[in-house]
Amino acid sequence: MIASGHCGAVRVARNWFVTAAHCIDEPFDEIRVIGEAANLRSPEAKRTSAEYAVCHAGYQGTDNAYANDIALVHLSEEQVAGLSNVPVARFGATNRPLAPANYPTGEMAGWGLTRFDGQLSNDLLTTRLKITHAGPAAITVASDNGAGPCIGDSGGPLYVTEADGSKTVVGILSVVEQNRTTGHFCEGEYNGRYTNLQGYGDWITSVMALCENEPGACR
Repeated sequence: MIASGHCGAVRVARNWFVTAAHCIDEPFDEIRVIGEAANLRSPEAKRTSAEYAVCHAGYQGTDNAYANDIALVHLSEEQVAGLSNVPVARFGATNRPLAPANYPTGEMAGWGLTRFDGQLSNDLLTTRLKITHAGPAAITVASDNGAGPCIGDSGGPLYVTEADGSKTVVGILSVVEQNRTTGHFCEGEYNGRYTNLQGYGDWITSVMALCENEPGACR
């Protein structure tokens, strides 16, 4: 998804995608959604525009340390028609309580920078991360030998694997912290913070219902 920058998103309903609020909180002319292919330059990649987006009312960016960094993006029936192969994710509730003891690792996915001074990836990249803390609003993860989320991965998913092999999306990327030793981003040992979708399930449901029942309230 591209608005004022380059971000990921997760499909949570037929016409809805969830992403980070900081991806769309600045003025933009258009929100473009790209899907259907793991490579953004593939001829199979489909591009469409979104109809509108709704940021969480409690999001204030750096003023409150990126709390409530979540937004919903709505596509009309015409806009969503070309994304029929983009699956609606299972998100939020996990089979066991979300805690490092039950889910010691999760997997991230995104098209972000492969290093801080590098370029955005055209290929969807994934890596496994250690879950170090899971609070009601945020999940903290640690990089794996320098592999982890970076700029351009914001709004992209963190998912865990259940005992039956199914995947549950539990978070969307909000913040990437600096390396604890060098102060650099996206290298060595560093943390990332994901907005915990378990803590925002009611918000997601209520916003989708409001916008579908009263479209004028959301545009």
